Amino acid sequence: MRLPSFAIEKIWEWEETNKNRLATSSANWGGHTLTLGVRDSKLYIDRISRDVHSESNGFHQADITLDYIFGQEGPIFAVWFCDTLKESLGPYESNSGFSTNQRHYFFNYGVFEKVWKVEETIIRKK
Repeated sequence: MRLPSFAIEKIWEWEETNKNRLATSSANWGGHTLTLGVRDSKLYIDRISRDVHSESNGFHQADITLDYIFGQEGPIFAVWFCDTLKESLGPYESNSGFSTNQRHYFFNYGVFEKVWKVEETIIRKK
């Protein structure tokens, strides 16, 4: 899910003050993770966390408070979000690690509009 630019800038600001603790992986290049929820057909951000590392805790996730980013406590209604969230239903394709069977949820300005199921067949040349 793409956050609005002001929220990304606040995450970068937080990262500048915690630079010695940041950690990233190829599974999550941005390093931050959103916990989302759908209530009353609306998409909400419940939590934002960042991959970090410390001597005492090793690799773990540190919360970036929603108040720090949005100026208010959560949950935050994702009114800017006009896109599709994908849910993998498995089984996973052995070479790519992705599911070829997915459910897509479309949101228009944070409000749920429709869902559809996608089943793909992967064809490979031998």
